[in-house]
Amino acid sequence: MTVSIRPPADHDDPRAGSMGLGFALGFGVMLGSALLSGLALFAISELSSTVAELLAWPALMLTPGAMLALVVWAYATGRTRTGAGILAAYGAMFALALLLVAACFGMLMTYH
Repeated sequence: MTVSIRPPADHDDPRAGSMGLGFALGFGVMLGSALLSGLALFAISELSSTVAELLAWPALMLTPGAMLALVVWAYATGRTRTGAGILAAYGAMFALALLLVAACFGMLMTYH
């Protein structure tokens, strides 16, 4: 009985993009859209309170919406590694925010 062994499939598909590019794109889009969101909220705050309340939610959803659109674009065009890098950047930003919140609570709890 002969068993033929096939070589592994080539995982270096250049069309899949790169994880580093996805990570850089993720951070760039997240920081850029957060800046635009902040500027939009600053401009909205000058309006009347009713209009400002209506326009504030779309401005706050700009960052998560931009990240989601970028991930969908990456996976839809076949750039799976780039999409994974974008998701990794999103996770890193979430972990960083969680770490900063924990550090602030740690500083507050030491002075009682």
